[in-house]
Formats: sequence, C-alpha cells, structure tokens
Amino acid sequence: MPDYEIVGIYCDAIASAGGAIHCTTIGIGDHIEDYEYDATVSAVPVTPPIIIPASGGSFDFDASLANNEADSIFTEVWSEITLPSGTVFGPILDRGINMPVGGSAGRTLMQAIPGSAPAGTYTYTLYTGERLPRVVNDESSFTFEKTGVLGDGSEKLVGYTVREIASYNSWEQTIKPDEFIIIDAYPNPFNPTTEISFNLPSSGMVELSVYNLQGAEVADLLSGQKEAGSYRATFDATNFASGVYFAKLNFAGNTSMQKLVLIK
Repeated sequence: MPDYEIVGIYCDAIASAGGAIHCTTIGIGDHIEDYEYDATVSAVPVTPPIIIPASGGSFDFDASLANNEADSIFTEVWSEITLPSGTVFGPILDRGINMPVGGSAGRTLMQAIPGSAPAGTYTYTLYTGERLPRVVNDESSFTFEKTGVLGDGSEKLVGYTVREIASYNSWEQTIKPDEFIIIDAYPNPFNPTTEISFNLPSSGMVELSVYNLQGAEVADLLSGQKEAGSYRATFDATNFASGVYFAKLNFAGNTSMQKLVLIK
C-alpha cells in the first residue's frame, strides 16, 4: 500500500502469550494444552567445572530427551544462555524431534563462547516443549564461567555456535528403521545458508522441501528415489526475508520436520 511501511516484529518477548500478535489475536495462545506432555530433558557438562578463557573457547555437554507419554510426540528442544547481566540469549540450539512411545535420544554437543562475550557467570538452559507459544514441559541447567574483565564485552548474539559431536537414539533397535527419520540443520539460526542433513535407513522416495509460516513451499531441495545412506542439502535463503521456516522431509509414508530460523 502507498505511503505505508511494513515492519517486522520480534515476538519472543510475547511468546508466553502465544507468540506473534496475529497468533495471539486468533486464539492460538489459548490452546496451551495442545503443547503439554510428559517429556524430560537433561543437560550435563562433560568436564565440569567449565572455565572459558578471556579469548573465548568452547565446552562439551551431554543433552538427552525422553518421551514418557503413552503415544508418540513431536517436541521442540532449544537452549538459551543467561549472561552475567541477566540478559537472555536464545535460541542457541533449536530442533524439532519426533519421539516414538518410550523413546529417548542423546547428543553430545560442543558450544562455542566468543572472546567478545562479557566475563562472569553464565547459565546454560536446555528446554523441551514449544518455544512459540512458550510452553516449557521440562528444563535442565548448568553454569559456566568466562574470565576477563567483568562486564567488559559485547552483549550480542554473535559467535555462540553449537554443533553435534556424537548421538544415539534408543529406538533404533525397537522399531522398523523406515518408521523414523531425524533431520538436522547447521547452522541454525543461519544467514544466509544452512545445511540440512538426514540419514535414510533404506531406499525409497524422498521429498525434502522448505515451507514458510503460511504453509507455502518456498524451496524444493531434494526429490526422487534415493538409496540408503547419509544426505545433505543446502538451503540458500539469500533472497528470503528473516523469519521462521520449516524443512519438511517425506520418506516411506512418514514426515519429519525441522524448524529453521533465518536472521539477517
């Protein structure tokens, strides 16, 4: 419209009310029970105590998730960092996971802390539930220290990257291998490209696409008959606006999804 400016709104601050203003006004925030279920999460440092030097560094931690429901669930797992000042950054890690009945999963992750980060005591918290609207079904935290001059540093979310070192899924031997596929994206959040990876336990037709929040397909990354093995596809969002997107994988009649956060 002429003489009007479209302005994006960062909605994390109103997540507890249902996320975006539009979602709140149409009542999504009133259906919190749709996101509530019995799932537990744990985050434990590999070698405590964690002391990050003034120049920056990294630490490893074991993250685990368990589905205690009598049915399969789709849960979001994300992490946030509380700075010495009390400022909360996040999500650092953000993944959607399909969990079968009685299923559990674990990852050993490496978290990088930049040298520009302020000195002091930090709290690292891992959540399971739904980030938007904010429904926390379980959380687990630990602290770490960064040396240097207290308060001397940048409070910007730059350099806090996280990557996977090792993983396991308890259901790998309890259900058919073609019933469950996990897709992952790294980096995530990203700008402007992210690499989407997944493993196929058997051959079959595969469709990997990216959708926006309105459910419209914005990118067709992979399609066709594929053999069992590991696959990677790059999503280039150079010409896309900042926001949330979803990578959707269809394989053997099953669907897996991964939330993607583009920050420009």
